[in-house]
Amino acid sequence: MQSPDISVEFDTEQQWLSHVKVGQRFDIQLLDHLKTRCTAELIGYKTGRYLFFKPDDSVPERFFQNGLILVCRFLLEETIGECLAFKSELLQLIRLPDRLIAISFPDAVQRRGLRLEKRSSLFLPATVRLNMEVLQNARSFNGHLVDVSNSGCRFLFEAEYKANKVQLAPVLLRVENPKLGDPIAISGEVRNSRVDERGLSIGIQFNEAQYRLEQLIQQAF
Repeated sequence: MQSPDISVEFDTEQQWLSHVKVGQRFDIQLLDHLKTRCTAELIGYKTGRYLFFKPDDSVPERFFQNGLILVCRFLLEETIGECLAFKSELLQLIRLPDRLIAISFPDAVQRRGLRLEKRSSLFLPATVRLNMEVLQNARSFNGHLVDVSNSGCRFLFEAEYKANKVQLAPVLLRVENPKLGDPIAISGEVRNSRVDERGLSIGIQFNEAQYRLEQLIQQAF
């Protein structure tokens, strides 16, 4: 069990690079008084020299200045269940045909556990309601809860849901299982989304601890 208060470094470049692949999403933050942030997609790197990113279109123009100091963070929830972070410098901006940025290769990468409690692998039928902030557009989708704890879970959409990203926003889960008794509704926040060989899934942090789910986990193992 890892604590999110403990931060350690990888011993070698190969240790953290072995967990990273092209297409990995990064959160990039400027070390300025505004703490400007954007998300970007890794499109390549040269070990010891630089990393190449395609930033999202919403990134403000002030972000693009050579020499800016950055903090980069990314999640490896599926493989090692940790958040990785490092400092870097913006080396170069390319504007055409797409906006791309090159940043310096990190000297050290910090790793930090994502959660206090271990999550258990269940496959529990559920529905999720999205776009809660715009009630007239709210929609419910079928799927399954996987990687469950009393404070959060990962929701795996059914295969017919073809989107490749879900915005960070409030959601409402509905879980029905005979062992739970009455169906339960769980409110939470989307913290991340990804697409892998199973399809689209989202990481959800519950607004309140769900001890009935914890009891179900204990019964299943």
